[in-house]
Amino acid sequence: MTRKEVKSFPDPLSVANFKLEIVFEFWGTNSTLEDKEVTFEVTSFDLHSGSAKQLKSEKVTLKANQSTELAVDRHEGNVDYWATSIVSARLLDENGQVFTRYANW
Repeated sequence: MTRKEVKSFPDPLSVANFKLEIVFEFWGTNSTLEDKEVTFEVTSFDLHSGSAKQLKSEKVTLKANQSTELAVDRHEGNVDYWATSIVSARLLDENGQVFTRYANW
C-alpha cells in the first residue's frame, strides 16, 4: 500500500492555487502456482474521534506467481481527515480468516 499527496494546478502559469488529492494504491502478491480467491478489505481509523469507517470490501483474485493491483483510491478534499487517519488493508481467505494485513499511518 502507498499513500501519496498529489497536487494539481488548474492554472499552468500559477502555483498559488492548487487542488490536493490523497491517492492510495493497493497491491497483493501471490507466490503460489495457483490463483487465489480472497476478500480485500480497507478500513480507515480516525485518530481524533476514534471512529472507524469501512472503505471497501470486495472479492478479488490474486493471480498465480505475480503481483495484482487491487485498487487505486483517490480522495479529494478533507485532507485533515486523511492526515490523522490510519488506513488498514486486509486479505481474508475463503473462511474469513485474515492471512495478511498492512496498516499505513
